[in-house]
Amino acid sequence: MSHYNSAPQQGQKWGRSHPTGSRKKQQLASLDAFDENGRPASGDEGVVPLNASLQIDLEWISWKVVSDITKDKNVLKKTLKEGEGYERPNDGAVVQVKLIGKLQDGTVFVKKGHDDEQPFEFKIDEEQVIDGLDKAVMNMKKGKVALVTIHPEYAFGSSGST
Repeated sequence: MSHYNSAPQQGQKWGRSHPTGSRKKQQLASLDAFDENGRPASGDEGVVPLNASLQIDLEWISWKVVSDITKDKNVLKKTLKEGEGYERPNDGAVVQVKLIGKLQDGTVFVKKGHDDEQPFEFKIDEEQVIDGLDKAVMNMKKGKVALVTIHPEYAFGSSGST
């Protein structure tokens, strides 16, 4: 059991009847159960008194490791599904990928290899794609699915690459 000491704000809501009451483990582990400040998001749960210490029954289900591809935190990769084998593409390799490019607000700006469309093909390290995409793909195995966050320095911002 994990213990979390907190001083919640007056009227903060938590648990259906009591913070230590039984709840579904998935609900405790769900990020959707909390707002952006880490407080419970649902409005129909019991109230936690001011300056209350909390006891939380918690089961760690899994985690997704975030890798810093460029060692400067400008290209980050979160593995959603592991790939197969040990081989990774090298400079000059021709790769095929499916991708959906989104801005931080969720706006889709490119979609390749989906909806019966052929996979997107490019040659690594030949300036055919943005630098961050080259670097991310070079760190992947066939079949791997990842969420890649690319900051402007490795995208369109500072280099103006396409």
